[in-house]
Amino acid sequence: MDDARPEHRRAGLEKARFAACCLSGGETPDNSSDVDFGVLSTLAAQLSPRSIRPGEKLWQADRLPSAVWIIQHGLVEVAVGRGARRRVVQTAGAGEVVGIVQLLSGQVLPCQAQAVDTVSALEWPAGLFFGALHRRPALARMLLPTLSRRVTNGWVRLASVAVSSLEIRAARMLLIEARDGVVALPQDVVASMIGASRQALNRILRGLQTVGVIKLSYRTIRILDRAALVRLAQPYGDEPISALGSPRHAEPR
Repeated sequence: MDDARPEHRRAGLEKARFAACCLSGGETPDNSSDVDFGVLSTLAAQLSPRSIRPGEKLWQADRLPSAVWIIQHGLVEVAVGRGARRRVVQTAGAGEVVGIVQLLSGQVLPCQAQAVDTVSALEWPAGLFFGALHRRPALARMLLPTLSRRVTNGWVRLASVAVSSLEIRAARMLLIEARDGVVALPQDVVASMIGASRQALNRILRGLQTVGVIKLSYRTIRILDRAALVRLAQPYGDEPISALGSPRHAEPR
């Protein structure tokens, strides 16, 4: 029993440090002293591990999320519409946070979030989250960079599909959605994200595969030549795809 308690505390601290990294949108700190101790203590006490089944909803359309979710493994998609009119607008993977923007804005949006595959996440109930924000100013400061990045990335995503060329839109969306050089989404989902048919997207992807830029496999698009894809995505050298910075990773670094 005595040995279990220190191990439990260490596990709680690691969980809190991981969450702090994700919430701040930065790198994992080298030691816990790099993060306000009160914030770490709050995160360790209030976050609960969740396993979310494929297809399970994190929140429904036209309702506020009941929590903030910090994704450890797996993929979550946010979509609008239903049935044949359903369109995926973005995805979130390991190291990313969902639900936080809607909760902070208080706006009920016509979108829903669900697990694509089995998702492991840390759940932070909305009431505890808002209480922590009021008690811990350091937590509010920690959230500013990641919220600013959300605004920037939303603008980049919008600008990425607001072009006439389907080929450019496809290249930009592949760069946006890739994690460690892999887009782990079926082609019909990628097509819906750029406002194209699956058949039209498939023609473009097969062309890119022929020249060695990507490799296609079941529910996966692997980027082989990122530099070539970036050149295609910004043919004039001044498009906003560069605002995304370095490539996204499948796991936090």
